[in-house]
Amino acid sequence: MTGAVALAKLHGIDAVDRVLGTAAAVEWFADGDLMAILAHQVEHDDAGCPVLSRAQ
Repeated sequence: MTGAVALAKLHGIDAVDRVLGTAAAVEWFADGDLMAILAHQVEHDDAGCPVLSRAQ
């Protein structure tokens, strides 16, 4: 959760809330996963699409 707090300070609470929701849906909580999901969502503007691939 400290990673999520740090991300929220940089990217805002709404963006991190969306990232945490996606992480929970796809069960991704390893090191770097929150940042990977955030980067994917920013790049693709995936408002409601939690479909990601670890190969990215």
